[in-house]
Amino acid sequence: MRTIRLAALIVAVFLVVSLPGSVFAHDKRPKDYKKGQLYCPSQVLVVGTIVVQPGRCYVLAFFRDGRGTFLAFLNPKVKVPSRRVHLDSDEGRKIRAQIVYLVPVQATGLAVVTMPLNTIQLVQVQERHEHDDDDDEDDDDDDDDDHRKAREERVVLVITGVPAPNLTVTFVIRF
Repeated sequence: MRTIRLAALIVAVFLVVSLPGSVFAHDKRPKDYKKGQLYCPSQVLVVGTIVVQPGRCYVLAFFRDGRGTFLAFLNPKVKVPSRRVHLDSDEGRKIRAQIVYLVPVQATGLAVVTMPLNTIQLVQVQERHEHDDDDDEDDDDDDDDDHRKAREERVVLVITGVPAPNLTVTFVIRF
């Protein structure tokens, strides 16, 4: 009888120890990127029609022109100063030529962007992983698109290096 209790205790301890690893395996902690630090996505990131490919690194900058406010993915070889650069200057034109992707920035709440028009500057970014686990079961609806959407993972890049709060870019991860 004592052997069975010992075996049951060992199995119970093993399950308790291994369970948190499997439950939280998809939970990733936020990662901070300082100004000028390389950002290297490990998966395909999608926002609307913009597809940011993995396997390449970028420098992230805050870009504002007459069309709107964007998160710019720059060629890492470009030298961007830590100060704000006007796009009309020689330095600004060189930087603008090295933009690989321009992704629109969403301002939530009443965030007011205090960055002047036609400028670019390096930003700090926090990468957060979010999972959309939809627990609603479909009754007789086996549409593959609904099931794919229910398991979507998102990467949210929160721009933290500018004075305006709540500026985010949300990417959908495609496998």
